[in-house]
Amino acid sequence: MQQCPGVYHHKVERAQSLTEQLTLLRGIIDYARKQRSEWVYVQGYWKSFLFPIFKVMIVLHSSLYSVPALTMLSLLSRGLCQAVNRKSYPTVASFIRTYTTPSPTCGGTHDDEASMVTPSQLKAMLSNRNVQLFDVRNPDEYQSGHIPQAVNLPLDTVEESLKLPPESFKQKFEVKAPGKDDDNIVFNCRTGVRSGEALGIARQMGFHRARHLKGGLT
Repeated sequence: MQQCPGVYHHKVERAQSLTEQLTLLRGIIDYARKQRSEWVYVQGYWKSFLFPIFKVMIVLHSSLYSVPALTMLSLLSRGLCQAVNRKSYPTVASFIRTYTTPSPTCGGTHDDEASMVTPSQLKAMLSNRNVQLFDVRNPDEYQSGHIPQAVNLPLDTVEESLKLPPESFKQKFEVKAPGKDDDNIVFNCRTGVRSGEALGIARQMGFHRARHLKGGLT
């Protein structure tokens, strides 16, 4: 941990398994309790399904520094985040629930209007053939029915696929590779959950104008 005035920061390394992360976090929780810390701030993002990466900040006492720090981190985070007061973290189980439940106040939900395309907007984009539509469901779901023009890009392959050179991407998916400045990139899934996760991955990679389909296919 790195000490700042009243605050300890710790990043749980991505190489660790989820079990190892939770074991380490158990120690962090115990440390926070012994220090009578007032807040534990948890921030994370999904590396893949059920494999989140976390950063933890322990605020040892109230100060003019700690409150805006928590607020700013909440606004800037692009994944799971949660500020938990010391009465709310007696068990590791509570942290598991925090990690596996996206907070509605966090940036990782991508439920703001600028992050979404409505069904009517997508219909117009499809009519004008002005959309790069990626269906992030599993191949069997995609084969059972999908939007015309949608390219299957399963969620667990999004990052590696978007890293492909343009020529390799076109050869693999038979469509032009999306560009980081493109404003017509849309992800979709059945309910909008996985497409939101895909959008988070894409934006972390620099595709800041990408969006996802509001409400999914349901």
